[in-house]
Amino acid sequence: MAPPRRHLRRQADREFDRKLAQLCRQVEHHLSLVLAEFDDEVLSSLTLVGVHSSPDGSRLLLSVLPDSVEGQAPSEALILARLAEARGRLREEVAAAIHRRRTPSLDFRVAKDWELDESPP
Repeated sequence: MAPPRRHLRRQADREFDRKLAQLCRQVEHHLSLVLAEFDDEVLSSLTLVGVHSSPDGSRLLLSVLPDSVEGQAPSEALILARLAEARGRLREEVAAAIHRRRTPSLDFRVAKDWELDESPP
């Protein structure tokens, strides 16, 4: 007798969730290295503290934490503007690092120190 369909669906969901978590870890590791190599001092001073996926895996939310640049932390607006300018290059780096048919689009947020142990909004 075949197992109930809902059992198979839950098993497929768990596998899909595992794959999304693996994707987020891969992207976080690779982009942490890429950000450190930027010539832009604002981007190279960022620490990638989290990558979270949309439920279908088509979008990734990257949470960054700024370090002080010349004794002062850059503004959130400046950080987001620089990340938006670098979005294409970052997405190319993600495409080179992962093995998927479609590269997820990237969104950014600036994390606060107190948010490090929490999930995104």
